[in-house]
Amino acid sequence: MLLITLFFYISIIIWLCLSGSRSIAIVLVLIWWGSWNTLSYLSISGLFVLSFNTQCMYFLFFSLFSFSYIAHERIFESNFAGDSNLTNNNDFYSILLWISICFVLPVQLFFASHTVYILKYIMPPATYRNDVFGLLTGSATVFFNSNTVALLHSLVIGPFQYILLFSGLAFYILRKRYGLLLIGVVLVILDSLIMFGRFGYHYLLISVLLGLVFITYFNGFSKLRSNLLKASLPIFLLLFLTLWITFYRGSKSVLDIFDLFVVTYHTESFSIFDVELKNPSSILYQYSYGLSMLGGIERYWVLVLNKLGIGYLSQTDIVGGYLHQDFDIGVDRFGKPIQLNAYGSIFFTMYRDGGVFGVIFFAAIFGFLFSYFSVSLKNRDPYRFSLLIGLMFILIYGIFQPTTLGPMLPALFFLVVMKFFIQVYNRVRF
Repeated sequence: MLLITLFFYISIIIWLCLSGSRSIAIVLVLIWWGSWNTLSYLSISGLFVLSFNTQCMYFLFFSLFSFSYIAHERIFESNFAGDSNLTNNNDFYSILLWISICFVLPVQLFFASHTVYILKYIMPPATYRNDVFGLLTGSATVFFNSNTVALLHSLVIGPFQYILLFSGLAFYILRKRYGLLLIGVVLVILDSLIMFGRFGYHYLLISVLLGLVFITYFNGFSKLRSNLLKASLPIFLLLFLTLWITFYRGSKSVLDIFDLFVVTYHTESFSIFDVELKNPSSILYQYSYGLSMLGGIERYWVLVLNKLGIGYLSQTDIVGGYLHQDFDIGVDRFGKPIQLNAYGSIFFTMYRDGGVFGVIFFAAIFGFLFSYFSVSLKNRDPYRFSLLIGLMFILIYGIFQPTTLGPMLPALFFLVVMKFFIQVYNRVRF
């Protein structure tokens, strides 16, 4: 199956390239998933190898994803092309910049300062890591042991770091405007400090690589060498920070880091999905008909319903709670069972929304959206490009977790709503 899997992804990528489509974004996603999907068959860290039936789910999704992309591009390209509206984009940039400077950044700086104080005077990092997720007392010290403060931080500040990262990357790559990107990077670093995690540095590392690829795509290979030199410093710093926090949290050797944080963390969702598909009592078979893939947005209206006295549990809590249990997904080099949690992929939520039909439906949706927003690669519209980058993040990080249950989806929703109000305001004003 290893060679078949490798051949499948290479064939799809070649087909997209030969079709002459605006395929760079979808090709990057296919390279990412194809590399880790193929590597999972080597079972370097001892994880169970996927069954044929489970692998067919990945074949099905990425085949239909690519076909939908090409089909929508061919059918609707003339209707979706459009032009980049300079006035709307300038307003879009200015409003985001002022919101971030006046509200988001000060709030995040406050909690980051509180984090430093707690780590220095109240508890060690290992204890803090459990405390910030409420595993010790049910609430986090950094949020003043208030679940309401923690929830508001998650629902408001959480999406904004992605809003600023996505739009910041878009404006930097297409317009050479640094403000939003700089603030977005700072917010991600501060969030990594507050949560004492590594994923933020991973986000920034992927952002640097995407920036390098797209700048080369737009400007050609003439300045690739100088761009590589510019990118080497942030890549080195991010890798250093990731290694430092990993060692600080207890990892013993570089081999342990490679085995767990590189190989296992990037491939374990394949094994979890396979194990759960074989489990008839899994919540995968308790279909939610779209609510799981909309879980990141559903959280907001569930909060309102609960405040009105209507008891309802969001899919974020249901799926997140289920994936928090340990799954027996392999055997390590010492013959001990590998039990890991919290790393169900985006396929978990797609399948939970409707089984095989859910996978088919969302493959078509993602293909359409990638085609629609890839117009920005032609007309260089930073707004659409920011949404394309957001979709790429959802699928790239969908290999680790059901990303639509978290803040990335509300971030994209907010960008859409914000652009709508800007357009309405400009029409009324003029």
